[in-house]
Amino acid sequence: MDYTITYYSEVVRAEIDALPLTLRVRYAVLTDRMVMFGANLG
Repeated sequence: MDYTITYYSEVVRAEIDALPLTLRVRYAVLTDRMVMFGANLG
């Protein structure tokens, strides 16, 4: 089952896009897992 990640504000999305590259990559990996498996990754 695929999940959707929705941002409540474009400001939040812009802040994420402004993170350093290494943090953006880690964020992308985690959010990809969340889309595939849901929020409970532990």
